[in-house]
Amino acid sequence: MIRTSFSSRLVISIAAIVALMTPRAAFADPEQLLQESLIRYRLGEFQLALKLLAKARREAKGDAMLRARVLLQTGVVQVVIHETMRAKRSFKAALELDPTLVPNARDVKSTVMTLFLQVRTELKGGLEVSADRTGARVLLGGKDLGIAPFSGEVEVGRHDLVVQTLDRLYRHEGQVTVRVGGQSRVKAKLAFV
Repeated sequence: MIRTSFSSRLVISIAAIVALMTPRAAFADPEQLLQESLIRYRLGEFQLALKLLAKARREAKGDAMLRARVLLQTGVVQVVIHETMRAKRSFKAALELDPTLVPNARDVKSTVMTLFLQVRTELKGGLEVSADRTGARVLLGGKDLGIAPFSGEVEVGRHDLVVQTLDRLYRHEGQVTVRVGGQSRVKAKLAFV
C-alpha cells in the first residue's frame, strides 16, 4: 500500500475538481467544440457557448459543412442574446456555405426561426429548368414558376421540384439545391404517370 500525505491527496483532489469544471471541449476538435456549445446553450450559458463556437469556427477552416453548422449555431445564440445584426450575418454566412441548413424548430425559439427564414428569403440563386416535353409546367416547392424552359432567381435552399405536362400525364419529381449566387441546372426527363 502506498502512503500519501494529506497535502498530496488535497492537491490531487483539487486537480480532479478543476479538471471536471473545465469544459470538456477545451482541447477538442471542432465537432466536439460544437457539441459542447450546444450543451452550454441548453444550459443558458450563452457567452460560454459563443466562446466555444468562435474556437470551433477557427478550427474548422478546412471543413465548410462543419463551419456552416457552427455559424448557424452562432446565429442561434446571437438571436437569444439580442445581437440581431450579428445573427443575420452568421445565418447568411452559414447559408452561403450550406444552403440546406435549417435550425431545428424544436430546439430554438420562434424568434430564431423567424429571423433565419427572413435571412434565407433574402438570399437568391439561379435556377434553370428544361424539360424533354414542350409545355411542361415547373413547380418549385409547390409554387408555379411557369413553363419550361425556366430561368430565374429563386430562394436558396433545398426545394422539391416537379415538372409536369399540363394534362399531368407526364411528370418529373426530384429535389434541387440552390446555392447563394450559384446557378443550378435541371434537365427534367418526364415519365408517364
